[in-house]
Amino acid sequence: MIETGEDYEQFCADELKKYGFKNIRLTKSSGDYGVDIVCEKRGEKWAVQCKYYSSHVGLGAVQQAAAGKAMYECDRAMVITNSVFTSQAKELAMQNGVDLWEELEPGKSALKILAAVIILTYIVSAIAIILSVSFSGGSALKTAAWLLAPAIAAIIIFLAVKKIRKP
Repeated sequence: MIETGEDYEQFCADELKKYGFKNIRLTKSSGDYGVDIVCEKRGEKWAVQCKYYSSHVGLGAVQQAAAGKAMYECDRAMVITNSVFTSQAKELAMQNGVDLWEELEPGKSALKILAAVIILTYIVSAIAIILSVSFSGGSALKTAAWLLAPAIAAIIIFLAVKKIRKP
């Protein structure tokens, strides 16, 4: 359960580890120059700013990450949030080479896996039924349409959850 910004920073550090980041260390809470985590991946040093917000994340977070990147002598900068970024923040991030990872919070990964399993199940079932109907002389197209409708719904769920951007 995430109750504080520090809880979220620890959660982000744990997630970064899952995605292959190494030498992960959290910075001190005050005077951190806009960087909550310093870590490494593929020989590059990263400065990471974590924002646990109930509203959209704006320009300030991107500016902090860019400034913190220089202060910690990092190669790359990233802002992670449980929320989403404003269009201005996305534009500034693109112009300054700051990676953005939005909608990262506990439970989202499990939902994404569930959606992927549902999609795979429907696709395999559709293929099996289409093959069996075609060999028995039935209408494969009609059967496929009935089977693909739930698969398309599952794909939409998967794509909605997949908005999470991974570095």
